[in-house]
Amino acid sequence: MSRVRAAADADATDARADERGVVLVVTVIVMTVLCLFAGLAVDIGSWFVRAAEIKRATDAAALAGVVWMPELDAARTAALAAAARNGFVHGVDGVTVTVQEVVNDNRRLRVVISDGRVDQYFSRIAVARQAITRSSEAEYVLPVPLGSPRNTFGTETLLPGTATDENFWAAVNGWCAGRESGDDKLARYESYTATAGATQCNNGSAASDRYDPGGYLYAINLPANATSLALEVYDPAFNTAYPRGVPVPDRSIVNSFQQVTTVFEVYDRNPTPLDLTNLPLRSTTTFTTNQNQAAFRNQWVRLATWTNPAAGQYYLRVRTQAGQLNSRAVNGFGLRVFTGSTFASCTTIVGAADYSASCPQVYGVYDISVYANGPNTTSDFYLAQVDPVHAGKTMRITLFDAGEGSDSLRVIDPNGNPANFRWSTACNPPTPPAGACSGSGTSLSVAGTGPQPYPGLVSTSRYNDRSLVLDIPLPANYATLYGTKRWWKIRYQAGTNPTDRTTWSVNVVGNPVHLVE
Repeated sequence: MSRVRAAADADATDARADERGVVLVVTVIVMTVLCLFAGLAVDIGSWFVRAAEIKRATDAAALAGVVWMPELDAARTAALAAAARNGFVHGVDGVTVTVQEVVNDNRRLRVVISDGRVDQYFSRIAVARQAITRSSEAEYVLPVPLGSPRNTFGTETLLPGTATDENFWAAVNGWCAGRESGDDKLARYESYTATAGATQCNNGSAASDRYDPGGYLYAINLPANATSLALEVYDPAFNTAYPRGVPVPDRSIVNSFQQVTTVFEVYDRNPTPLDLTNLPLRSTTTFTTNQNQAAFRNQWVRLATWTNPAAGQYYLRVRTQAGQLNSRAVNGFGLRVFTGSTFASCTTIVGAADYSASCPQVYGVYDISVYANGPNTTSDFYLAQVDPVHAGKTMRITLFDAGEGSDSLRVIDPNGNPANFRWSTACNPPTPPAGACSGSGTSLSVAGTGPQPYPGLVSTSRYNDRSLVLDIPLPANYATLYGTKRWWKIRYQAGTNPTDRTTWSVNVVGNPVHLVE
């Protein structure tokens, strides 16, 4: 009996030993699997961190490089440097950085970074070597073209046919001409109050904090390579022979002894249109008062000729001489550009009778200073070219010293309809204007008189020496709504004589350099 029990006990012991062996094996297997999963989880977490680092680097590289487009070599250099600063050096430790131009859009840049040697702590046992790739695409948006869709700017009624009339002259004020006369940048003082004496300048008026001796910048967009490109200016010198109020194209605000020296600086093609701080100067031409009237007065004068110019943006800066006394006057002029040997009027507006895909366009950059001289009681003026890339954003229009001689202002959309806008003007410059300082609608009254914003001014026009800011939400379906139409206009409505010396600017609110992917 004891032998049987002993045998049974031995069998039980063996069974328990076998069970312990099975448990041990299962435990080892389970622990191995759990360790693999834990290791994989650690690796996956590190991969997510690495992917985020790569994405930040591609974002930085794309933003750093795109500002140099369409010069791809310069853009690539800047993008590679930005990637390196973020820890990703092309060709080192399995990292590749690819910089690509986006097809059919030379204002975009794509950067791809791939890390082919991502750290693996545990997963290498079960998973092959991993590579992580991320990409970013950035674009920049240029300032909206102002004032003209044509190869002319500020030619008033010089072009043949009323359909091509621009109804304004380009214009710049002399240094002594008060800001209230309509030039927001080149007038050194607020008032142009006149008393006897040719050297009288500001008569104690406050200095303008908006004065910018650099004046106004114009761009010439050449859409395709050409055999030649010519830039000409109409009546470039200020002439005292034009009495006050005569609209073609100069007028003296005070009297005939005023002097305005006007400087035209021509710049060669800018390889980086977004960066206008280092334009390559080609020539500087200075015109003094009444200079060579036989050759310059009411004549087109050649400023520059380019031979075999490459497609791109060329520039012209117009300013008046700083510090020039007895310069209380306005110099009006016109601009035109053309390819070939003779001028032919053309437009960039698709569907127009004189549309040309190769038409060189001349337009204002940032702001335009004009003498608006409408022929009747309702006049439309080209304001800004807004492309569908701005859909869903806000267009901000600033009108300085606007509306004299008119009853109301409207903004006309590309379909020809009055646009709704929100408007405002400063209430404390220090004196507020007549009526409200803000509002909304499709029309803004500019009629009548009002308090002068500063002491010592002359005009009592409602918005004399004031800036009106108009905000217009751009529809999200911009391309569908307007098709190929791009140009917005400003309409001077009614009034006895819609003439106005004014400065206009338009910008689209938002960062001009941004990521799209």
